[in-house]
Amino acid sequence: MKILVACSHMLVGESLTLILSTIQRDEPIECEVTRSENAVERTLSWQPDLVVVEAITDFANGIATTQQLRSMLPEVRLVMLGTDDDEATIYEAISAGADGYLTRDTSTEVLIQTLSGVLRGEVGLTRVAALRVIRQLRRIVTVQAATKPVEVDAKLTPRESEVFELVRKGMRSREIATTLCIAEGTVYKHIHNILEKLNVHSRNQALVVTLQSNRTEPPSMSDQV
Repeated sequence: MKILVACSHMLVGESLTLILSTIQRDEPIECEVTRSENAVERTLSWQPDLVVVEAITDFANGIATTQQLRSMLPEVRLVMLGTDDDEATIYEAISAGADGYLTRDTSTEVLIQTLSGVLRGEVGLTRVAALRVIRQLRRIVTVQAATKPVEVDAKLTPRESEVFELVRKGMRSREIATTLCIAEGTVYKHIHNILEKLNVHSRNQALVVTLQSNRTEPPSMSDQV
């Protein structure tokens, strides 16, 4: 299993890799650290199973890195490691595309358990953090209820609309590529463009926008890619 740590300060990243390398699993653990600005390039070349985005020293940079990774590499598992655990901060991390969020005072045991859970497809949040995200989501939904729906189809090209319809059906990027007879990398580019046009950072957020646009058939909320 490969774990990449993307951080703004290498000393912090190297400390994290030392902790993560102690994870006891049936398969060996490979850990590597890279600077945030090199995260996408290194993820593409090394193909890790999980990327831990360090946002302790610079939360805004951590958010930007997470958004870039999620947009360009929708299949990668992402966990942010930050400082604050208030509702707005956790929600912002999840909205940016993180599969989980932990704070710097998280114990090594919880850190390892959370990362292992994310690799199994679980949400990497404590019960308290999950409750805070739900509360924040309720506030946002209340505000959005009075907002005019986005005209999704008007924003997308015909090919982007085709890709998005398959995303709504829960297809993975590879399945979409096979169905449309295009390269998987082309699918990633279309999804990146779709997210930018809808001003969202993840596929789930794009599906929420679809709901708000009053489509007749409710989309699948699976974020599998």
